[in-house]
Amino acid sequence: MAEKLTDPSKAAHEIFEVLEDGDAIRNDGVRLQAANKNPWYVLATIYGEQPEGAVGWKHDKNLAAKNRRAWNGWFCGHLSDEERADRALKTGLEQDDLAPLGNAELKEIEKRFASRMGKGAKLPRKDETINFSKTFFLKFVCFEKFVFENKCNFHSAGFQKTGYFCSSVFIKEAHFRSAIFMSHAGFASVTFCNYAGFRSAQFCEEASFKWYEDRKKERAVNPVRFFDIANFSSAIFKSTARFNEAQFNTHVPEFHAAELYDDTVFPTPDKYTENWPKLKGEGVMPAEDQKRAYNRLRLFMNKSLQIDEEQFFHRQEMRCKTVLARWYHKPFYWLFSWFSDYGISVWRPLFWMVFVMAFGFVANLWINGNLATLLPHGEAGMDWSFGLMGEDDPWAKPRQAAGWSISNTLPFLGSGKYFTGDEFALDMSAWLKFIGWLQTLFGYILLFFLGLGLRNRFRLR
Repeated sequence: MAEKLTDPSKAAHEIFEVLEDGDAIRNDGVRLQAANKNPWYVLATIYGEQPEGAVGWKHDKNLAAKNRRAWNGWFCGHLSDEERADRALKTGLEQDDLAPLGNAELKEIEKRFASRMGKGAKLPRKDETINFSKTFFLKFVCFEKFVFENKCNFHSAGFQKTGYFCSSVFIKEAHFRSAIFMSHAGFASVTFCNYAGFRSAQFCEEASFKWYEDRKKERAVNPVRFFDIANFSSAIFKSTARFNEAQFNTHVPEFHAAELYDDTVFPTPDKYTENWPKLKGEGVMPAEDQKRAYNRLRLFMNKSLQIDEEQFFHRQEMRCKTVLARWYHKPFYWLFSWFSDYGISVWRPLFWMVFVMAFGFVANLWINGNLATLLPHGEAGMDWSFGLMGEDDPWAKPRQAAGWSISNTLPFLGSGKYFTGDEFALDMSAWLKFIGWLQTLFGYILLFFLGLGLRNRFRLR
């Protein structure tokens, strides 16, 4: 790498100059090879490159299908029927689309390949690394529904136009370290079965890692799925980044030292394991590393004032801390989760308040032998006026028990004196005194959680 940058105000791997032969010079002086000189690119565009002005939603789909058939037929032809069925399921293709190339197809492809790469040039081997490193893609490049069967290297690649990888699948490692996308980066509905490395990559326009949806609102078979490490550390996002409904099956994506654009979206499902890894399991990212990754995402959401997302990643971080905590600390994390969903829920503390009141009410009647007063009496059935409209007052004891329970749970209301007198307190058993003390203790705790939930829910600062 050259010692000096041509333009110190730009990143080292930004494209500075495009040469006549299609090569490009980066800001740090490194030369990128024109895509047409790369054998893998020639195979990927064996029937021709996309026309000028092509974009993701408007390009020659027939040409793309022919190029895809050549690529997938070459790299998937040797697979078993079960493996081809798996690849077809991941890309949304028919299994026949991945069948071995016929003799006529292969001869036509070899002829076209030799005409572009030179007489005697052979197709890339099926078992070697797919190498696009330091390759400069001047035109829109369509890798839609391509199967990258081998390790794939896009290290330091440069995309002048859209890099369109929608619904493709990377079976082994995919390296995009220090790659630069000058235009749209289309990774919607891509499946990464192994390591996905975007460390120090630069996205100058929208980066799409969401569930692919066409203009008719028809979705691809799968959302974006990461089955292993997703490393975006030190990456730079200069525009919108969409990870809507992305699934991170085993590892939380790492964005350490990354520069994220304010309009960056991550999935925040009600059930966190729908899109994010479990806390334990074979091949799952250790909880300590998950905590660090969630912490980075929480800090970013805080900085960009995305409050709901910040609270979601805070809860994820707390779940990791629960796993990492010592055994005598775990109960506090469990209670924090059960009673308030880590400080975000309003309904949970309200529910538990009602439960505490109901428990005290029933306990009072049971211990004092008045539980039977709740049952219907005689032929008249249930008195829904609770004794307030009649001469006899069989509901005096239940009302007294309810008032006692409410005043224990919410003592600051001062309502106890309306339901309980001195005689009631003197005759109270030790068990009821203990239950009343517990109600008061939990009442203050739940009130705190209720206030915390209201504060977080309505963004009160």
